[in-house]
Amino acid sequence: MAFSSHNSPVFLIPESVMLRFTPVSLLIVPILAAAQAPIAQRENLAATVWMQRSAEMSAVTRTVYRAATAALPAARKAGTGAALEQENRPDLPGKPAIVLDIDETVLNNMPYNAAQAANGEAWTASSWENWVLARKAGGIDGAAEFIRAARDMKFTVIFISNRECRADGRYDSEGRALDCPQKAATLDNLETVLGYRPGDDDVLLRNERRGRDDSNKSARRREVAGRHRIAMLLGDDLEDFVTRARFDPARHAERFGTVWFALPNPVYGSWRGPYRDTEALYRALEPWRRQ
Repeated sequence: MAFSSHNSPVFLIPESVMLRFTPVSLLIVPILAAAQAPIAQRENLAATVWMQRSAEMSAVTRTVYRAATAALPAARKAGTGAALEQENRPDLPGKPAIVLDIDETVLNNMPYNAAQAANGEAWTASSWENWVLARKAGGIDGAAEFIRAARDMKFTVIFISNRECRADGRYDSEGRALDCPQKAATLDNLETVLGYRPGDDDVLLRNERRGRDDSNKSARRREVAGRHRIAMLLGDDLEDFVTRARFDPARHAERFGTVWFALPNPVYGSWRGPYRDTEALYRALEPWRRQ
């Protein structure tokens, strides 16, 4: 007990006791203030947790891959190509291939995205390459089983990814990249997840061929189309199937679920192009308004 200048008793309460009786609203204030601070990747927090923790994520990817597996026999017998790069071509190669994206289609990179969100860090080419070279990506549920089924049916499985070789690196006399540490790391990681090592020519990265336009995946699909009938496409981004500029829902929507199979990715992708910051995301909302 202590006394004030007016001789009124003043009790000195230990801080530990005060915290037990402090109004909750006062404790929340600093937490809210911290939450309102501009933190890079905060808008991806819920999406990243959903990708890592939800049962629904696994359920969706397994559903997509089981549907794609069920479609393999028809894709094997079809005489047409699934890729627009082979549209209306009467002289398709005889060897059928399944073409997949890698990231968030076969390999799960959410630990990298979770680290970004936890640390408030934006994506950088160097941090991404460190993650790729670590070879720590797990598998997307259902992917390995689907690929095994496709290979058992004698499909060639090909991967087209925006992982990249060094744009300023050296090339050999045939125009193939000599400076591509991400290629070896990606092959290693795929081998761990899939149980076999894809051939070097069956994994196509950006900047791997001198002079090729790798701004999107169309040129690499055309390259595959020169030696295979592309029977099926799988990916987590519209650009794994068609460029956004070329996409026509009226013409192309019927391909989804038959020869095109899309997996979920609310964290990143070409869909974010018009919505680069939080303000743009809010402007994109279409809210219900009561009359």
